[in-house]
Amino acid sequence: MATAATTLACQPSLHRLAAYVWRQAWRAFKLLLLWGCAAWWASGVLFAQTLPAATPVPVAKPLPAAKPVKAVRVCVQAIDYYPHYDFSNALARGFAPELLTRFFQQADMPFQWVALPIKRGYRSGECDLVYPDSPNWHAHEGQDARVYSQPLTTIIGSTLVRAGDSQRSLASIDSIAVPRGFTPDHLLKLQQANRFKLVETPDAAAALQMLLKHRVDAVDVEWHVARHLLRQLQQADAAEQGLHLPTVRVGFMVSTTQRPELISQLNQFLQRDSVWVKALTKRYQLTAVDSAKSPR
Repeated sequence: MATAATTLACQPSLHRLAAYVWRQAWRAFKLLLLWGCAAWWASGVLFAQTLPAATPVPVAKPLPAAKPVKAVRVCVQAIDYYPHYDFSNALARGFAPELLTRFFQQADMPFQWVALPIKRGYRSGECDLVYPDSPNWHAHEGQDARVYSQPLTTIIGSTLVRAGDSQRSLASIDSIAVPRGFTPDHLLKLQQANRFKLVETPDAAAALQMLLKHRVDAVDVEWHVARHLLRQLQQADAAEQGLHLPTVRVGFMVSTTQRPELISQLNQFLQRDSVWVKALTKRYQLTAVDSAKSPR
């Protein structure tokens, strides 16, 4: 009985001891928690003190919208003058279109052809550049405000006769066909002293047809153009240059009254790419004037 009573007397002491141990552990846990929080707060303050002060960044203003680049307007003749050029259709072809296209592409400039009737382009205010042009064509105007490029090529204004008539003199010529829109100044100067008349035709092809049909004695057609047209007609040997008849050389240039800086850039291009230009001239068979003895 004594042993049982002793056991019962010890149970409250064990409960008190366990409660005491638990309270001490709880106090220790709270102290550790408080210490940890204090240490975390202190480390944050120290870290914040080591950061540099923030530099205010101005808000970027939106860039203005880029203005669209205006295409260079190149006024040309709306005719077939191949191999020099052909602007009679939507697809331009020939020596000059290929050369000028390369120039604009290298300069990274948009451009557009503006095909106009012959001579209208020289009076049109819608042109930035005009091709072809020559100061000789405006000599009657007095002061010429145009700026001209170097010649892109030289054309040969020749007087053609039927095959076998190359020795004919100007005095034996009664009529010369001239394509509409072209002013043959070299013939007009000689007309007063000779008895020939000028017959206007719609174009160079029509002039050659009149010659081949014996309706005129001669035609005033550029030599390279005549050679090309006669080949198209499968009559390459049907006409030749009159050896004693007028021949004129004209440099085909680009002109402007609006954009002289483009002329300067074009001249630089012609000089810089002279080897390529020479090869292009050869490819289109634009031979030297001295070799133009016949359209064959």
